[in-house]
Amino acid sequence: MAAQINTPEENFSFQLEDYEVEHQGQAVIDMQVDLDLKEGIGEDNPFEYPDFTPIRDFITDFLVNYPNETDFWEILNKNLVTSLLTEPIPTPFGVEYNLDEVLDSITVDIDIESGSSGIDTPRSSMAVGTPEGEEVVLDETFSFELVDYEIEHQGQAVIDMQVDLDLKEGIGEDNPFEYPDFTPIRDFITDFLVNYPNETDFWEILNKNLAETLLTESIPTPFGVEYNLDEVLDAITIDIDVQPGSSGIDTPRSSKITQTVDRSEPLSDEPL
Repeated sequence: MAAQINTPEENFSFQLEDYEVEHQGQAVIDMQVDLDLKEGIGEDNPFEYPDFTPIRDFITDFLVNYPNETDFWEILNKNLVTSLLTEPIPTPFGVEYNLDEVLDSITVDIDIESGSSGIDTPRSSMAVGTPEGEEVVLDETFSFELVDYEIEHQGQAVIDMQVDLDLKEGIGEDNPFEYPDFTPIRDFITDFLVNYPNETDFWEILNKNLAETLLTESIPTPFGVEYNLDEVLDAITIDIDVQPGSSGIDTPRSSKITQTVDRSEPLSDEPL
């Protein structure tokens, strides 16, 4: 009996590398676009597959003509993904693409190179858009890194740290200022590391305490407000890579922790 061959899952990706754009000042970005093609695409009509070049050109035109240069990258990315799934994309073939008809989802990952906008911190915005009827459901993440960061913990150490902020669903819909600027969060982390009280703690303990502190303590900013990350995040992930030679140990090692936020209402103890 012949085995049954199932319908394949199909994905097509393309990249813009070292792309110079004027946003928040001068910036250089690397962008990856992942097109999650709908099941069964092309079975009845091979021309259902979209050529990526008009999509690429739509994106570069979007970036060049983006109207608000001060928007956070997360807002730009959200607006880009929404536009890709809701606006017809012109082509030189005499037709227009409607990507919501041929995609299950689209993911745009924008890596902002260190030095962009005068900030020596690599960071990235990832937005996943899923068409549902006439709406686009978004899953948004913002990440940043500390690279070759020297710290006195368990002796002298050098670490690389990546912080992933999993933004709550619907963030910014009613108030774009809900998006937190990452720089006060980065500065809060470096202050935490410099002033950590117990130098002998395992890295796992330090990391757990850092994640908990980020979600339970108010983070000061130079804008006259404080951030409470538990109000705008679904989760935070911190990945600390301890470089070989740190603490006199020639073994690379890492600690990774994901701390989630539960916003469900507690059950009432009152009798019905």
